[in-house]
Amino acid sequence: MQIAMMIHGVATIVMMAMFLGHMYIGTIGMKGALDGMRTGYVDEGWAKEHHELWYDDIRAGKIPAQRSTPAGGVAAPQI
Repeated sequence: MQIAMMIHGVATIVMMAMFLGHMYIGTIGMKGALDGMRTGYVDEGWAKEHHELWYDDIRAGKIPAQRSTPAGGVAAPQI
């Protein structure tokens, strides 16, 4: 039982560290990610760098853009 509790404690610490790291990278750790989550829009450079296949599909017209952005960004599909 003591070994199981120790494994549980270590697993909890590892999972919390991964959770906090994921939150950091998804918000302030990656420029443009927080704005993309808040507004639903990302600029073309961000889309091409992080999701190139999605970006290529939108540019080719395979995925219809829901809305266009004035600055030429790419709109995330609305679900």
